[in-house]
Parts: sequence; structure tokens; C-alpha cells
Amino acid sequence: AEWATVVGPGAVLLAVFLAYALPATYRSTATILLEPSSIPADLVKTTVTSYADEQIELVRRRVMTRDRLVELVKKIDPYPTMAGAGPGEKAQRIVDDTVIEKVDPVTLQPLAESDAFSINYNNPNPKLTVDVAQRLANLFLDFDRITRTENASENYNFLLAQSNQLDHSIRYNRCLILNRL
Repeated sequence: AEWATVVGPGAVLLAVFLAYALPATYRSTATILLEPSSIPADLVKTTVTSYADEQIELVRRRVMTRDRLVELVKKIDPYPTMAGAGPGEKAQRIVDDTVIEKVDPVTLQPLAESDAFSINYNNPNPKLTVDVAQRLANLFLDFDRITRTENASENYNFLLAQSNQLDHSIRYNRCLILNRL
């Protein structure tokens, strides 16, 4: 019990010192829910239905690229105190300060299997934290919109080809039947 009276106040003093000595870091989070395709996979065989894990990883790899993030750095400098650093270094820092994790879409708690994911961005400046996180979320949403548009176009072309083939087959069979009469 004596050690608690000696160690306890020292631990509290150390915690207070660290709270004031360490720089503040703010976190801004955007959560995105992946919706499955509205077209059944058995109807359109050419559509590849992927798992949420694969989709999240694919989007992360395509969105969190140096080129895309350099463009973001040019619009908003998320690290104005890094005066000697170039856009590429700052873009890499965005990658390092961003955590993407699957979460429960209702409670937003980390979850191993989920169709929702959160983009967590950390920065010492609260305004820049919100701005960069919003732009990262927009990059993810823009990429998803483009991907869905391309998939819808492919699905439309596939279904149109199937429809034309069926129409041709019906006309051909109708001609055969009429010729027999």
C-alpha cells in the first residue's frame, strides 16, 4: 500500500505532463457503406461479384495513390509546417496518417466482416483534418461512382446483346414456322 502512495501521484503527474507536452492530434472519420449490385449475379454472368474485403482493398489501392493525393496536396496543404517537403512527401504522409478499417454500419465499431468501412485521417490541425478527410471520402465515392457507371454500361451492353440474340432467334424460328405452313 505504501508503494501506491508513492507511485500513484508520480503516475498522475507524468500523465498530466504528457497531456500538455505532446502535440494534439485530431481525427476525422468518414464512413462509407458498400451497397451490393441491384442486378442478381445469376442474371448477368459477366458481372464479377466481389466480397466487401476485396472491394475495400481495391478501392483503397486505386484511391490512395501518390498521383491522386498529390492533387489533393496541391488543393489543400495538409502539412503547412513541413515547409521543405514536396507534394510527394506530403502525399505519403497522408497515406501514413490515414487508417481504413471495416466497421459495423450501425455502431461504427471495428468489425472483421462488414460492408461498411471508415476512413480515419489524423492531423494536428482540426480544420485541415476535416477538410482532408472529406476530400478522401469524396475520392472514394467518385471512384465508386465511376466504377458503378462502367459496370452498369457493361451490364447494359451484355443484356442488349442477349436481347438482340433472342430477338434474332425468335424471328428466325417464326420464319421457319411460317415457311412450313
